[in-house]
Amino acid sequence: MVTYAKAGIVQSADCAPLQDPELDSQGRCIMTDHGYFVLFNVYVPNGIHPNKMKFLHALQNSMRAQRESGKHVVLVGDSNLK
Repeated sequence: MVTYAKAGIVQSADCAPLQDPELDSQGRCIMTDHGYFVLFNVYVPNGIHPNKMKFLHALQNSMRAQRESGKHVVLVGDSNLK
């Protein structure tokens, strides 16, 4: 983990924030910690992908855990939702 003193700089990055080896190995979600908030950058599986709902539930749980730890959460990326 890399920590910077300047506000607004990424304090750490996590390429496995979903806590699921199968989902995290696909590289569809990266979480960066900016101190006051965390940012989830995602590429959600498309509509016919068999793990789409599993991915969304894991993302929801990870985001909830960050909010419960006192962080604000920002979600960006391609959600592939209609």
